Amino acid sequence: MKIPKGLLETVISGSIVFLIGCSSDDKFISIGFFGPLTGNTATAGQALRNGALIATQEINSDDGLLGRPVRLIEYDDRSSPEQAARVATKLVLEDEVTAIVGSLHSGNILAAAPILELSETPTVGSGTSPSWLEQGYKYLFRSLGNSRLSVSQLVDYATRVQMQRIAIMFGNDEYGTTGAKDFEAQALNNGLEIVARESFTHGDRDFTGQYARILGQQPDGVLLWGLGDDLGFLIRQLRQSGYSGPVLGSEGFTMRQVLDVSGSAANGVVVAAQYLIPETAEAAPSRVMRDFLEQYYENFGSMPASDNAFRGYDAVKILAEGIRRAGSLDRVAIRNAIQDIENFQGIAGEFTFKGHTGEGIHKMQIYYVQDGKYLETAPERSGRNANTQPAGGTPFLQLLIGGLLLGSLYALIALGYSLIYSASGLMTFVQGEYFMLGAFISYTLFVLLSWPFVMTFIATVFLMMLLGMLTEKLVIGPLLTRGSRVIHIVLVTIGLSIFLRNFAMLTWGTEVYNFPSVFGDKPFRIGTITLIPQNLWIVFVSVLSMVVLHAFLHRTKLGLAMRAAAQNKTGAATLGINVPFTVALTWGIAAALAGAGGMLVAPIYGVSASMGILVGLKGFAAAVVGGYGSMTGAILGGLFLGLVETFAAGYISSTSKDIVIFGVLLLVLFFLPRGFLRVPILK
Repeated sequence: MKIPKGLLETVISGSIVFLIGCSSDDKFISIGFFGPLTGNTATAGQALRNGALIATQEINSDDGLLGRPVRLIEYDDRSSPEQAARVATKLVLEDEVTAIVGSLHSGNILAAAPILELSETPTVGSGTSPSWLEQGYKYLFRSLGNSRLSVSQLVDYATRVQMQRIAIMFGNDEYGTTGAKDFEAQALNNGLEIVARESFTHGDRDFTGQYARILGQQPDGVLLWGLGDDLGFLIRQLRQSGYSGPVLGSEGFTMRQVLDVSGSAANGVVVAAQYLIPETAEAAPSRVMRDFLEQYYENFGSMPASDNAFRGYDAVKILAEGIRRAGSLDRVAIRNAIQDIENFQGIAGEFTFKGHTGEGIHKMQIYYVQDGKYLETAPERSGRNANTQPAGGTPFLQLLIGGLLLGSLYALIALGYSLIYSASGLMTFVQGEYFMLGAFISYTLFVLLSWPFVMTFIATVFLMMLLGMLTEKLVIGPLLTRGSRVIHIVLVTIGLSIFLRNFAMLTWGTEVYNFPSVFGDKPFRIGTITLIPQNLWIVFVSVLSMVVLHAFLHRTKLGLAMRAAAQNKTGAATLGINVPFTVALTWGIAAALAGAGGMLVAPIYGVSASMGILVGLKGFAAAVVGGYGSMTGAILGGLFLGLVETFAAGYISSTSKDIVIFGVLLLVLFFLPRGFLRVPILK
C-alpha cells in the first residue's frame, strides 16, 4: 500500500518531536554543529567551529542562557551532503539539541534541511548560496549575506569599468553553479556578454583545457567562483596561462591561504565580501570584531585562517539571542524570536531578519587585491587583457604541452605499478599515497626545515625508497610467504593506502599547503605557446628518471639481476641472485618514482593528504592501457592518458575529462585486455 506523502511527513515529524521531547539532560542547553572538520575544506570548517566555540565561551562567562550553561556538540560533515544529513539526524534524534549551527557548504545545508524542518530545529547556516533559503524552509537562517549580494556588486563593478566580454570559471558543486548562474543572469541583464563558461571539480589542480578555451575567447575579464582552497591554484594557473587582465572573485579570496598560494598572481583580483581578517585585532574595523579576535588569539594562538570564524560566532550569537527573546527552549518560540530580530549587532554588521526569509544581512563590501593586501578602493579602469590568441579558437599546441606535462606525471606513477607487477605478479593500490608522502616529506624538509632543494630531493627519494622496501619486507613479503591469495594482498594494499592517508592527516593536518616554485613560475611565450619553467622541469626530470631507470635495468648488474628475478625467481636464485632483496628493491624504486613525482608537482598541486587519490587511479589506468607490467607500456599509457584528459577538457568539456579517461580504460579492457603493447599475462 502506498502511504500518502503528507501522512508520511506527519508521522515522521510527530515521531521526531516526540523523541526530542524525551530529553533526560536538563543541565545544559545543547547547540549542535556540523561542518567540514577534515578534508580539503578543513581549514575553513575548523575556523567555523572555533568561532562557534568562542561565542559559546563568551555566553557561559556571562551566566549562560536562561540560567544554564551552553555546550556545543560538534560533528564532521566531511564536505559530504550525505554525511551532513546523517549527522543532522544524529544531532536531532540522539543529542536532542535545541538549535544548530549549519555547515559552510550550502549543498550540505540543503541535504540536512528536511530533517531540520521536520524537527522544527532553528538552524543558522554559514553557506552563502541563496538556494537553501529559497526552498520555503521556515527554520533556516543565514549568518552573513548571501552570494547574490556579492554577485550583484561584482556585476555592477564590471559594468562600470566596461568589461564587455567576461569568461566564467566555476566549481561544479552547488555553491559554484549557483554563483555562476546568478552572475550570468545579472551580467546579461546589464548588457554584458559571457564568452566562455567553464567548470572544475573541487580539488582539481590542472586547468589547462579550461583556460585554453577561455583565453581563446579573449575576455575583458574572468570570474573565478569557487571555494577558498581552490582559488589560489585557479588564479595562479590563470596568470601562468598568459592572462594578465582583471579578475573578479568569490568571497573565498579573502582567505589568507589563497594569497599565500597565489602570491603576486592575485594582484588585480576584485572581490565582494562580507568582511576581511585584519592582520591584528587592533586593526579590526569594529569593536565586536576586535573583541572576538582578541579572544580567538588568546584561545587558539593565532588569527583565524578563514572568515568562517566570524560566521560561526555570529551564528551562535543569533541563536542565543533567539533563546533569550523566547524565554524558553521551545523551538517554535525560538524560531519566531529570531524571525523578529531587527538591528542585532554582529561581526557581519546589523542583522535584520524581520520581513525577510532567513536573510539578515543585506550588503557587502568591494575589495581589491594588490601586493598581498586588500584595498577598499578598486580601480575604475579594467586594464583589459593583453592576450594575443585569436578569438574563438582553442590552441592545439598549448593543449599538447599541457597533455605531455600531465602525461609525464601519470607515466611516473604507472612505472611503479608495472615494476611491482613484473617483479612479484601483484597489483598494488598504494602508489597514490607514495606520491602524496613524497610531497609531504619534501615540504617538511624544504619549506619547514629550509633544506637546500637538491638535498631535499635526494633525501625524499631515499626515504621513499626505504619506505617502499619496508612495505615489501614487513607487509607484502610475509603475506606471500604464508601463501595468501593475490586478491587478499591487493586488499591489503588498499588498506595500507587508507592508513597512509590518515597517517598524513594526523601528522600534517588536513589543510592544503603551499610549496613554493623552485624553478620559477613566471610564464614566457614562444609564439602562441605559453610555457612555465616549473612545468618544463617536471617534464625534464620525469623523462630523465625514465631514462636513468631504463639504463639501470639494462646496463647494470643489479638491474639485470632484478630483471632476471622478475622473469624466473627459481632460476635467478639458482644463479645466486638474492631474489628477496631484488623484489624489495623493486618496491623501493616504485615508491621513489611516485615520491619524486609528488615533490615535482607540489608547487602546482599544493600539498594535501588527498592529493594522491586521483593521481594514483589515473596512474593505474595508464599502466593498464599501455600494458600492465611493461615499462614502455607504462610510459606510453601515461602520455596517452595525459593527452586524452587535456584535449577532452579543451575540446569537449571540462567536466568530461575524467569520464573520458576511465571510459578509455573500459574500452581498452574490453578490446585490448593486455594493453596497447599486448603484454603477456603472468600465470
